[in-house]
Amino acid sequence: MSILSLAPGRLRPRPLPFALALLGLALATSAAAVESVIVVASSTTSRSASADYVCDGTADDVQIQQAIDALPATGGTVFLTDGTFNLSAVIDLGNKIHTKLVGAGPGTILKIANGANVSALRGLEAFDVTFADFAVDGNNANNTTGNGVQFLDSGGAGLKLERLYLYNLAEAAVTVSADEVSILNCEIHDCGKGILINDDAEKCYVIGSRIHQIGKGTGQSASGLSCQGARCHFEDNVVWDVSDAGITLSSGDNFGHNVAIGNEVYLAGNSGINSGGADHVVIMGNTCYANGRNTSTPRSNAGIYLRDNLAGTHTSSDAIVIGNRCFEDTANFPLPGGADGQLYGVHVSHDTGNSPLNSIVMTNDLRGNTTAGIFREHVGAGNIFQKNLGDTTLALGTATLTSAATVVTVTHGLDSPPTSKCISVTPASDLGSATKFWVSNVTATTFDIKVNTAPGANLTFAWKARVYTEP
Repeated sequence: MSILSLAPGRLRPRPLPFALALLGLALATSAAAVESVIVVASSTTSRSASADYVCDGTADDVQIQQAIDALPATGGTVFLTDGTFNLSAVIDLGNKIHTKLVGAGPGTILKIANGANVSALRGLEAFDVTFADFAVDGNNANNTTGNGVQFLDSGGAGLKLERLYLYNLAEAAVTVSADEVSILNCEIHDCGKGILINDDAEKCYVIGSRIHQIGKGTGQSASGLSCQGARCHFEDNVVWDVSDAGITLSSGDNFGHNVAIGNEVYLAGNSGINSGGADHVVIMGNTCYANGRNTSTPRSNAGIYLRDNLAGTHTSSDAIVIGNRCFEDTANFPLPGGADGQLYGVHVSHDTGNSPLNSIVMTNDLRGNTTAGIFREHVGAGNIFQKNLGDTTLALGTATLTSAATVVTVTHGLDSPPTSKCISVTPASDLGSATKFWVSNVTATTFDIKVNTAPGANLTFAWKARVYTEP
């Protein structure tokens, strides 16, 4: 191996130093180890001359499957050119490893053929599989079944979906049971269901995606983004116009530990974010507004719904709900006929008797909901609701007991009834003839301050009432 050096009047070869010769050998060896790339051209592209497989526009899944099957056991990349690929059968990655199916952007379209009623892409115990930069058109006007992407074996792991466009699917855009799934910057719309992460899955991430017009067909009801597994992380997604909850964090195995951070959810049929019985969820920094638009089966009509699961086997305990903004917005999104809109910023409840326990709901902005900032319908022990705008948990004032009276009723103004231990009363004047005073008859709106005998002169009390730990 040599390089060329320039001498006056001529070019002459000069031997490489030994170290550079070794580097050249290493580079040559590395080049030989570059992953395999197979190109599949659509019938409508102008780039078919350099392709390894060329489709004819009918059952193009055959050529794509052949390309995938032709990859070595160590994996590789199948590149799809621009254009439309018509699918009559599912493209199956089986148990492939280190495999990529990559398109040229949204102009690369995998379209389900009329009446095929198949899913577009499927894998079983696949590992380290990437789908990126193409679209899937489910053609649901001419199909009654079919998903976009299916990975339904818990033995799989390392699935990555990046910059995909999934639309018009009769069933789900994505449904997975694999672990360590990343769905990044995808666009999903007009599907029977959105993204379904099943109860066998763990450590699944959906970040920066847009999900809308989900479950809008006759008789359909679906969340835009749903986790039945554990340790799901949903961040910076926008979810809107779906028939059920926008985001569901329920956990089929009670592990939970699911996270929703920085998402925007609006125009959901029911709640914006539904904990669905998962434990140790974190719901932080989300914006949930104008939800509860489903006029046929409204369930919670809240921005955030902390609740048990429908099976009644567990509840959403140890949740952290911090820094969210939840409000109704009829100015920009008028209510359809018969809808109640977003009644509550946060709704705490149960369907089967398992009340949420030991949860923290703090520093949220819950102003502007139709009925209340927080609806404490069924609340277990150990929950803390503090410093939420639109939900009064601390009040203070003065009350005057007239000279001949033995009781004065105070309207505390709290949004939840305080317990007597959370009310403090201090005389601000002499007790006169009275020698004792106490608090009684605590209700959702008032409490009484009593004395053992009429004081003989007007008596002033300073009082403070708070809601801290719920009963």
